[in-house]
Amino acid sequence: MTLTDPYSLCESGVIRKMQTLKQYFPKDYQVGKDDTVIAGQGDFFFIIRPGAFPVKPFGGKQYDFHWEIEAEIYCRFKRFKTTPDDFRVFRWDIISALVSDPRLDGTINVWHVLVAANDKTQYFKFAEEDENPAFITQTLTVTVSQRIRF
Repeated sequence: MTLTDPYSLCESGVIRKMQTLKQYFPKDYQVGKDDTVIAGQGDFFFIIRPGAFPVKPFGGKQYDFHWEIEAEIYCRFKRFKTTPDDFRVFRWDIISALVSDPRLDGTINVWHVLVAANDKTQYFKFAEEDENPAFITQTLTVTVSQRIRF
């Protein structure tokens, strides 16, 4: 079977899965590739960009591609006392939604999904002089494993 741009299939699967989390993303624009949307309405955002893609031979003409999708997650800052807890629940719900569906709702040849973060959370301000941060944010690496036959 020949696949056309298998990375895009995996990326679309991740976007579709995130759009099911309506408690965080009631509007489709809150999940996608456009990071300018964080300046608008919404308390939560999931913004993606392509990452690395380690490849391992599986056998014959088959290879396991491990597509890394970098996802910047944003939780709007409200109060120092409550926002970190809100962020932790939000992040866990993302992880749970992705890892609990290792085939990404039937995305072609996907067999595993892993979510990790290599950096700590950060406070994000639109301008340095802002008194409070606008968001708590963190970059997650969503690794989607897909077997491809050439």
